[in-house]
This record gives sequence, structure tokens and C-alpha cells, in this order.
Amino acid sequence: MEMTLHPHRPLCCRTAPGERIRPALGSFNQSFPCCKMSTGVRSVHCIVASSDYSRRRPKKGLGPRTRGNGPKGFSPRPQVGTSTQKKDQNGSEENEQSATSSSVRTSTGILDEAEEHSHGVEDGMDKNMFMENKSETFDNNEDNGQRAEVEYDGDGINSTEKHLAVGCNDEGIEKEKVSNSDGVVTELKNHIIDEPDIEETLLRKEYMDAQEHKRMLEDLAKTNLSSGNIVFVYPQLVRPDQNIEVFLNRSLSSLVNENDVFIMGAFNGWRWKSFTERLQRTNLEGDWWSCLLYIPKEAYEIDFVFFNGGNVYENNDSKDFSVPVEGGMDAPAFEDFMLEEKRKELERLAAEQAERERQAEEERQKEAEKAAIDSDRAQAKLDVEKKRESLQKAMQLAKISEENVWRIEPSAFKSGDRVCLFYNRSFRPLSQATEIWIHGGHNNWIEGLSIVERLLRSDEKDGDWWYAQVSIPDRALVVDWVFADGPPQKAKVYDNNNRLDFHAIVPKSISEELFWVEEEHRIFRKLQEERKLKQEASL
Repeated sequence: MEMTLHPHRPLCCRTAPGERIRPALGSFNQSFPCCKMSTGVRSVHCIVASSDYSRRRPKKGLGPRTRGNGPKGFSPRPQVGTSTQKKDQNGSEENEQSATSSSVRTSTGILDEAEEHSHGVEDGMDKNMFMENKSETFDNNEDNGQRAEVEYDGDGINSTEKHLAVGCNDEGIEKEKVSNSDGVVTELKNHIIDEPDIEETLLRKEYMDAQEHKRMLEDLAKTNLSSGNIVFVYPQLVRPDQNIEVFLNRSLSSLVNENDVFIMGAFNGWRWKSFTERLQRTNLEGDWWSCLLYIPKEAYEIDFVFFNGGNVYENNDSKDFSVPVEGGMDAPAFEDFMLEEKRKELERLAAEQAERERQAEEERQKEAEKAAIDSDRAQAKLDVEKKRESLQKAMQLAKISEENVWRIEPSAFKSGDRVCLFYNRSFRPLSQATEIWIHGGHNNWIEGLSIVERLLRSDEKDGDWWYAQVSIPDRALVVDWVFADGPPQKAKVYDNNNRLDFHAIVPKSISEELFWVEEEHRIFRKLQEERKLKQEASL
């Protein structure tokens, strides 16, 4: 029984589509265990040509194809519901034509209607003949569990046609036949192997390899034992950059009574890459022990002995054991290699020595700098203590003013303020001077002379008063000064308060403790700068 499935109408067709999809019944309804395929679905496509499509394209013959001309391996599939018709030999030709076209009867009818509206009766006949031939090909290709499909690539006159036939035979081999419109058929075979079969094959191969390896080791053990050799290696031809197995017959060695067996050795006359490995007892006939060794690419010879981890050795009668390595370096090449390695080693040692010296010099400089810092800091502390003692004496003499001698206006002032200092020269050493100057500083002259001003005569009537505008220095706790009859370096007569100088307290000064902390830091920075200038001058 056949039923027609209506697919969605293609966007390129304005009329009813000439395509139908139907399940392919027959021997392919039973899925093959080896292929695990589902029921094939066959799509019958129509070629929708434009009105200017060439009329001269080759057309297929109208006569029915004979059953004997089908591709090899394909046979006619009996149509469902037509077995009675095929038994009738008198109407065989008519029944055959009916059977081959039955699968596309509905599609052909719809296609005829579409072609009559767009291209005329002649194009409709061409479509009927084309679809009948394709239907016969599909029926032939679906026998023997094969599935046939037709694909069209492109559009119009440049379109190509591909026939794909897929089948599965009893050998588990999937075949694909691809044919084009010229009749060229390409057959592809894909071997399908289940994953369990692959794993089983790999496991069987590993087992076979292990058995072959064991057999070869047993043969080598017997051969060496019969020859009196207590040591052999596998593979017998040792090459660089590979792992080998070293075997020792403990019962024939001096380690016969030892429970632990080790191998100790190196390469190329004990000059390259030493090693020590523990041996394990094997299942080979005889008391054979073995271990794995890696052969470096620089090796041309393996040198080794066996021992118990203590002082019992098997060293081949003090001659050690030696195995040549083939296919790698020879002795001269290794000597050149060692010379190059020695050169690199010397360069490395020289670089390391230079680095150590550089680091030592840096460390020495750091230590010297640290010592200098400690020295400057100690010197700053010492200077601060001396200045502090001196300032304490000055602050004991400091006043806000001295009656009929000097005063400062305003009386409340701080560092940075500009004040007016008045001086009464009556009955003082400068009473006859034509000029009066002030020479001053601060904090008991901590920074030397920092105030120099000429006094002017005041209009006050009560005494002989003179005055000058004075700026209070920064960080001043006390202002210190004397009066003179001229500027510095030119004065001859001074009024220095009987060699005690004049001192005035700064009422709004910073705290004394903060002042001395800042003063110590200032002195330390100054010492550091002086030291740096000396170092730069010595370079």
C-alpha cells in the first residue's frame, strides 16, 4: 500500500508542487543489524523550468525500459497490490508501464495541470515522460535493500542531476552509488565497524603484543642463561632517546643473597648523567630482575654496576658493565659536545660570579648608606640637643617688652607677621648716633642674621623713640636682635643689652616639642645633602 505525503509548497513554484514523498517499502523495511539504518524515505522531485527554457534539450525515449538493462545488483521491486497483474503474461507490457508509473501518478497529474497553464501541452508531455523514467529508476534501485535518491543542484539549464543509491550487503559494507545526468556512476564503499568491535580488536592486538613481548624476553633469557651471561638488555639494539629494559640474573651474581637490587651508572665512560634505579623481580624462568632506563640523545655507551644499596656490588669483576648505543653520537662528537658544555658552564659560572659581585657591591653600598644615615641622624640629634640648651637660656631672658626701652606692636603676633618694633635710645649707647639699625635673628640666632632694618624717628614726645617694620621669621619661638649705628659690616657702636642681646617671645608660635622634631629632621636633611654633594664631587 502506498500513500502520498504532501510536502510544503516550494517558494519558487506558483502552482501546485510536483513533488511527493512516500515511504520506500520492500526489503529495506527490515533494518540490518550491522548498519542500524531506518526505513528509507524517497523524494520525487520535479524540475520547474521557466517559459524560455530550451526546447532543444535531449529527451529520453518513450519506450519502456527492459528489466534486463538495470544496473548490476538491482532488480525490479514488485509493486504492492499488483502481483495479480504481473501474473498475466498477455498484458505484461501494459501492466509494466502501469506499475512503473504508479508511484508518481498523482504527481504527474498535478504537474500536467501546472504545465498546461504555464508552458502548454508539449511541456506537460515532456514532464510525464521524465517522471515515468525516474519512477522506474527508483523502483529498480530499491530492490535488495537499497535506497535511491535523486538530487538536483542549481536551476534552469545549468542544473545538475545526481542519483544516489545506498545499500547494505551481507558483509556489513555500505555502498553508495552516485550518478550524474551523463550516466557516469561512482560507487563508494564505507566499511561500517561497530565500536565494540573496534575496542575488541584493540584489546586483542594489545594482548597479542604483550604475548609476543613476553615470548621474546623468555627466549632472550634462555639464550643468555645458556651462554652464561648474567646481564642483557631489551631491545638488543639500543638507540638514543628511548627506554630500554635492563635484566640481571641475581642467582649468578654476587647479589644472590640480597633482597634489594639496584643499578647505578652513567653514560659515555661515566661522564654524562648518572642514574640509580631499583630493580624488580620478573616472571621469567630463572632469577631475573629488571628495570627501565631512559637513554639520552647524547649517549653512545651505557656504563653501570649493580649493588644492594649498601657495600655489596656486582661490577663484572671490577670491569663494570657496558652496553653500546647505536645511531647517536660517537666519541669524538661527544668530546666536542662536552667542550661546548664546558664553555657554557664557564660562561655560566662567570656570569654567576659577576652577579654575586654586583650583589655584594650593592649590599656594601646599602650598608654604607645605612651607616651614613645612622651617622647623620645621630649628628642631627646631637645638634638639636645643643641648640635646645642654648635656646632655653635665651627663652629665660625673653620678654614681651621692656619698659622705656623697646616694645612690639601688636603685642600678639606669630611667625610671618609684620610688626612694628619701637626703640627708645634715650640714655642708651646710641643716644648720639645719627642712624640706628636693627640686626636680628630668631631662636637664639639659630640661623644667624635674618633681620636687617633701618629705624626711623617716631613722633612720640615721651622719649627719643625710633621704630622699624620687621617681619617675624618662620618657625620662630624667640626673636633675637641688637641695635647698631650702621648696617652690618659698617656699624661701630652697638646696644646689645650689656652683651645679653634683646629677646622677645613669639606669643603665637608652634609648640616647642613639634619645633624640635622638625628641627632635627631639617638638620638631618641638610647633612644628607652635604654628604651627597661630597660623593658626587669625589667621582
